[in-house]
Order: sequence, then C-alpha cells, then structure tokens
Amino acid sequence: MKSNLKKLACLVLSFSMIASAAACSKKKDSDKGSSGCTEVADTFLDAVVSLDSKKIKKLEKNLGIDGEIVDALTEFAENDYFTAVMEKASYEIDEDSVSEKKKKASCEATVKLPDYEAAFEDADGDYDDFVDAIDGQKEKKYQDVTLTLEFEVEDDEYTLTNAEDVLADLYEPMADVLTSAPSPKPTEPTDGPVTTDPDPTDTEPTDTEPTDTTKATDDTTSTTAPAGPAGTLKDIPAKKVTVTPDTFTAAIRAVDAKAADGVISFGSETNVGDYTVTDYYSAQQEDWNVLYICYVFKTAEDAKGYFDTYTEYMESYATSYVVEADWGYVAYQSGDYAFSYYLSDNYLVTVTSLDGSAENIDKVSGFFEALFA
Repeated sequence: MKSNLKKLACLVLSFSMIASAAACSKKKDSDKGSSGCTEVADTFLDAVVSLDSKKIKKLEKNLGIDGEIVDALTEFAENDYFTAVMEKASYEIDEDSVSEKKKKASCEATVKLPDYEAAFEDADGDYDDFVDAIDGQKEKKYQDVTLTLEFEVEDDEYTLTNAEDVLADLYEPMADVLTSAPSPKPTEPTDGPVTTDPDPTDTEPTDTEPTDTTKATDDTTSTTAPAGPAGTLKDIPAKKVTVTPDTFTAAIRAVDAKAADGVISFGSETNVGDYTVTDYYSAQQEDWNVLYICYVFKTAEDAKGYFDTYTEYMESYATSYVVEADWGYVAYQSGDYAFSYYLSDNYLVTVTSLDGSAENIDKVSGFFEALFA
C-alpha cells in the first residue's frame, strides 16, 4: 500500500506532465448512426471509471493509451480509498453532445459518484468508517463530473488527444482529498515495529515528533528547534517571503537541479476542493519520491482556506507550525512520509517526501531553507 500511495500522489498531482496519445482504429458506424468517438470513449471510460485492472491493462494494446497513464490507473485500482468510491460510480456518454468535423471530434460524458469528501469528513480518517459512509450514501447525494473527450480523426480512425485532462478532471479533486488519508493497512518495515500515521487528536508525541515544537508568535520567524538527525524533518526558521514561479524553481534547484529543469505549468483554471486555482507548477524527483507543487490560487482567501483545511489539526504533532493571517508554514513527518505546506498570500507550496531516506527528507527541509534564505 505504501508504494501505491507514493506513486498515486505523484502521478495524480502531475497529470499535466503525462503525454497524451490514445489511438484507436474504431470506425464510424454509419448503419447504427453512432459515432466512432463514442465507441472509443466508452472503452476508455469503462476502464477509467470501473478501475477494473484487466480492462486497464488492455487500454495500451487496444486503444494505444500511453503506458504512463495505464500505470497511473493501475495505481488507482490498487488504492482502497479510490476503489471504495469508484465501485459505486457510473457513467453515461451524451450522444447529443457528439461533434464531428473533418479532422476532429468530441463528446461529453457524465460520471456520477459518491460525495467522497463528505464521506471522508464523516469518517474522521478511519478507513472502515469511510467505506461505511460511502456504502450508506444515497444516490441523491452523489455528485456529477462532466468530462469532455477530444479526438483527432484520420481515415476513420479516432485518436483520443486529451486523456490526461480527462483523468485530471475526474481524479485530481479526489486525490486532493484522499491522498492525505492514512493507509487502511499498516505497512510493516523491514525491521522494527509496525508504524501507522499519527492521530491528529492525540496530544502525545510520536516517535518522529521533536521534543520541542513551538508555534511562532510574530510574523517574521518561527522558534527553531534543534535540527534532527539525517532523515528527520527539521524545524527550520520560517518567514513570509514573496513566492513566484521563479523563486519556487530556484528553491527546487538548490536541492535537485534535475527536478528544477522539469517544472511544468498546468496553465488553466481548476478547482481543488472548494477553492479555485488559476495555475499550478509541479516537478518531481526523477524516481518520483519527492514531489514539488506550487498552487496559484485565484484569491488569497482561497489559498488561506485550502491551507487551513489541510493543516487545521496538525499543531499538536507538527515538526514546524507557524500560522499567521496571510502566511504560514506547517510540516510534519509520519513514518516514511514527510509533508509540508507553505502559504504566502495567494500562493501555496507543498513539498512531499514519499520514502524515509535521509536524502529525500532532507530535500524537503532544504527546499524551504532555500526559499526562506
């Protein structure tokens, strides 16, 4: 489960980096009056919505779907939270939405699925309660997600050109909520006891919590605890700085030049939970174990709302905790995972390490040391 969540977080939040080329030789069915694009759409969506691993594996061979997209879908199918939601989901292609031109075609589909965010909040982080909440939810509370599938047409062959956008529209909001969920099955390390994610309501320190965690009382810097040993997330001096795509990239370059060379802009407006993002920038370490994201929210209020939502219960166990009116820095470590959130006006930066190596956890601290320098 650990490897599934690790790749899930990276792949979902970096869909804009996945090449999209999904080809199929389905031809127009003039006898039935249907469009070839709906046939391809149906095959693609059947796998995407059902998360059936066998159907997913056939996408690359039957439709020419890019292998990285197939890998991402496979990770979704192995994630218990995602499958609990999608087992109740259904989809319908709108035949009236089909648009056919000489070289292009498109159609729309609606996916109906449970309100996973409400279920997750009701479950308070407990997986079994989450499943019960999903199972007990009435369909009238389900939400609809409208997807637009676009095709290039040549010699009656339909090529799906926006597969990554379809996946992002469907799964990215879900990932924003569910990738922060603890694993329902504790992962046994190679030695030592089984470790689980900390309970935000537990005031007792965890094994990875520093002995001196202090909240800043002014708007310039936080009180700094002694730096932990290699592999332990540091409590570093934090202050409000102006975040831009350039300063974001420069901080990545300070710890991982190769990742900095791969920063990608999403380039369009989208929603993350209840908040609007006008753009976001993302990059990842070559082995996908460290993920860097910079969200540009439409307003500072949206950024603060998102920041507060994901850091509300962390003060008792965070390695670093500074929350001011218009900026903040919160970081915590749980087993092999290290998470960090930095808010400055309408920018919100997250850096995550998804394994327990000293090198990668040090990159999380190193990024913010460079950003605050």
